[in-house]
Amino acid sequence: MRTAEQTITRAIRIAGGLRPGQQTNESQLQTGLEILNAMLDQWDIDRLAVYHVPRETYTLTAGTGSYTLGPGGDFDQERPVKIEFAGIVNTDTTPAEESPVQIYRDAQLWAMVAQKLDTARYALAIYPEMTFPLITVNVWPVPDAALDLALYAWARLLKAETLAVELAFPPGYENAVVKSLAVELAQEWRLPVTAEMYRQARAAKADIERVNAPRPELRIDPWLTRGHGYFDIETGRSG
Repeated sequence: MRTAEQTITRAIRIAGGLRPGQQTNESQLQTGLEILNAMLDQWDIDRLAVYHVPRETYTLTAGTGSYTLGPGGDFDQERPVKIEFAGIVNTDTTPAEESPVQIYRDAQLWAMVAQKLDTARYALAIYPEMTFPLITVNVWPVPDAALDLALYAWARLLKAETLAVELAFPPGYENAVVKSLAVELAQEWRLPVTAEMYRQARAAKADIERVNAPRPELRIDPWLTRGHGYFDIETGRSG
């Protein structure tokens, strides 16, 4: 693993910020650190730059339909950029079973839920209000038992608090980070950005985007495979 300083130094060299034999100075490195973190922060909201969507579970409290998510919140963890999937875990079964719940991403959809205080054994939907610094996760119907809520949220990229921090990225990210940072630094210092620099940065980022791109899967209703008839995928006919 490379340190932030090594990563920034390589990017400065590619950007043309160093003459032959010249060493980086503190001002260059600090500017590089600032822009590196800003760039990675921007990548955090790009689904194609997100390499992992981890699953975390949180225990719901009977009779409570609203929870805060983030540092120091009811669900104490780093504030995620986006919750991609959610589910309710039924711990009454062995093994526990998880059922997906709908995510309302639009305030208008949540506003259309008339009876927000309805209670039930299992939740059907959540509405995450993307407030800051804590997200407010509304659960509907309000659970009447202490079940677990599973959230699948985008993992965030490691930021560098100091130049000595070792940057840990999945395979392929180091080159994409360096090439993209070189373009950002060249623009910051008003250095010429060649077409080749753009091409290399774009190609390196495209490599990791191809790996991270969600791939929808064709799902067939189990009913169709249990002797109840047939379904022809090519014609769309059933019988």
